[in-house]
Amino acid sequence: MTNRSFGILVAGALIEGGLLGLLGAGDLRQNVYLYFFCFAVSFFSYLFAVRIRSSASLHTILLFGVLFRLTVLPIEPSLSDDIHRYVWDGAVQKAGIDPYRFPPDAIPADVAVRIEGDRTRVNHAHLPTIYPPASQLFFRIAAYPRASLWSVKVWIIVFDLLGAWFIVGLLRTYGLDQRAVLLYLWNPLLLTEGGMEGHVDVVGATVLVLCLLYGQVSGPGRAAFALALSTLVKIVPAAAFPLLWRWSTSGEDADLQRRLRAMLHPRGWVVPAVFCATCVVFYLPHILSGAGVLGSLDTYLVEWEFNGLVFGAVQNVAGDGTIAKMILFGFFALFAFGLALSGVPAPSGFLALIVAYLLLSPTFYPWYALWIVPFLPFFPQAWAIALTGSAAISHHVLIEYGMEGVWRESTWVAWLVWAGPALVGLVEWRRNTKRKGRLW
Repeated sequence: MTNRSFGILVAGALIEGGLLGLLGAGDLRQNVYLYFFCFAVSFFSYLFAVRIRSSASLHTILLFGVLFRLTVLPIEPSLSDDIHRYVWDGAVQKAGIDPYRFPPDAIPADVAVRIEGDRTRVNHAHLPTIYPPASQLFFRIAAYPRASLWSVKVWIIVFDLLGAWFIVGLLRTYGLDQRAVLLYLWNPLLLTEGGMEGHVDVVGATVLVLCLLYGQVSGPGRAAFALALSTLVKIVPAAAFPLLWRWSTSGEDADLQRRLRAMLHPRGWVVPAVFCATCVVFYLPHILSGAGVLGSLDTYLVEWEFNGLVFGAVQNVAGDGTIAKMILFGFFALFAFGLALSGVPAPSGFLALIVAYLLLSPTFYPWYALWIVPFLPFFPQAWAIALTGSAAISHHVLIEYGMEGVWRESTWVAWLVWAGPALVGLVEWRRNTKRKGRLW
């Protein structure tokens, strides 16, 4: 065994050690500093593994990936309570109730006792669900045989491993080293916010990878269907619709006029037709039931703000949060359409859209960065990897919340989340330009 082969085993063992520390930590809201320590151990070990991944075998990478997920599976989620809403939504659907129609608090007590979920643990129980129909379908599937935290987490891990399978297939399609899947399978943010906390973003990100795989090997119709499913898990992937439409109709070397002409040609309407039809089919049963299918999405868009670095700066200038949100939405929409028409390849374009959303969004929870992780095997830039580590710092708000029940944000946290990746990106850029014999 070479030193580098031994090093990959040590890195895997240290990541596992960090996860075992979380397994024995109990309620992490009461042990946030311990969470930070264990996460740091796992994350820096992950960075070391990324550097020497060429010395690992694919079997070793896969075996450790499964071991990590088995370790976090028994840990009860405590950094976030989103999973309790998932369980409740699945349980009420199982009982024949549309989760868009009634907030948990509005369901009569004599009906609530027949529902398997515990509504006392559901966050914002005065609001109906915010999650789109594909998420609701996932929650309903996860409610069998019984709605529980563990059934949801098992299904999250199933989709997580499916994502790894799709990534390996896409790496093979592009002729890349399949061992790059280590950047996905061993990522500590994915292990903690996915397998441990059970966030549904894992499902949406997995289907987004399937969209790219379909776009590469199976044609635009299936890719559009997969993008619609991803959008129906979390709404953000809808921003990639113009990019997928252009990608399906013209190559990167076509000029702007040819791209637009190809998109508007009758043969170019496959993507919008399939995308829109899929969304209608999923939303239609809820519309026919008389439910407000947007749920509490409008409340989220108007009222939710957390850890938004650029949003905070724009709000200070504009003097009003609503105006700041409209400005940033306009910038994001222009960026999405400009990116689509620029001819950039879809995989890098998808990643650029996700990062732009995270940067401009008024709300940035750590698990939002899960959407970056599937792209790391294809774009292993140091800044992107760093962002999946620094995003965890956002849990700092739980220190005071866990002790005193006060949710108070610290501005420096948002700066730290982005300053680290920005600094790493700057160093990486200078190194690359020096290799080319120039600095600027």
